[in-house]
Amino acid sequence: MPPKRRTSLGRSTSVSRRTATSRAVETTEQAEARREEDRTRHAAARAAETPEQTRTRVGDQRTRQAASRTAENSEQGEARRGGDRSRRVASREVETPEQRRTRSEDQRQRQAASRAAQWTFMEREAFRYNPANSYENHPQLNIGQMNDVCLYCDALKWPGEASGMCCSGCKVRLPVLRPPPEPMESLMSGATPRSKHFLENIRKYNCCFQMTSFGVTNEVNEPGFMPTFKVQGQVYHRVGSLLPDSNGTHKFLQIYFMGDERQEAKQRCSNIPNTRQDIARGKQLIR
Repeated sequence: MPPKRRTSLGRSTSVSRRTATSRAVETTEQAEARREEDRTRHAAARAAETPEQTRTRVGDQRTRQAASRTAENSEQGEARRGGDRSRRVASREVETPEQRRTRSEDQRQRQAASRAAQWTFMEREAFRYNPANSYENHPQLNIGQMNDVCLYCDALKWPGEASGMCCSGCKVRLPVLRPPPEPMESLMSGATPRSKHFLENIRKYNCCFQMTSFGVTNEVNEPGFMPTFKVQGQVYHRVGSLLPDSNGTHKFLQIYFMGDERQEAKQRCSNIPNTRQDIARGKQLIR
């Protein structure tokens, strides 16, 4: 009867036992020397890898880690994370300043590459804007609503914001804002039809009181849908004369020299449609 061959599993188990026994009697210096040799061999092997071999090795490593972590229970997962934290702390305590700078720089580069990879799908998208695309529903573009409330200053924040961005954990305290004077406080309340009309057209009412008009040396508009424009040359504001031409109407700063507040309010609302004279006149009194 021929002798039985030992299987590779048996050889592997035997090697593992001998390795464990050998490492159990190592001194601290021997263990550190062995680990340094392992690191040197690994570095040399990885330096000789082809890009395909590197991708295969990294993929296999991720698969093994995922399978191992899937089989973990909660206690094992917490123990593994605790061990990882302890090793990182111990490793950083013995770092030299140069090693710390190198590690920090490598980490910044990895984070920058990761963030850049997340946004490659939007590269030059502003120049290929398609209104048919639902950009607002993309998970990387829609950051949600400002539903998080700071426990200290009651500031509204987005879910992804850090807890200390508003008041630094109550270290920064601003004085309480005084209520606006009437009729502004009532207009900002949103509790009446008059107030709702004002809030819906607040930008138009703001335009009622502009003193100058915007001008540029050369305005460049590109074809297609383009909500912005380019400026070539200089940006400036047209002030104009204090009085209009003989056949012209009062505009911008000229309205302030009409002399009668009722006529001023009427002219402001005439220049800006969908505004009401009583609200414009009330804002005149505030100003």
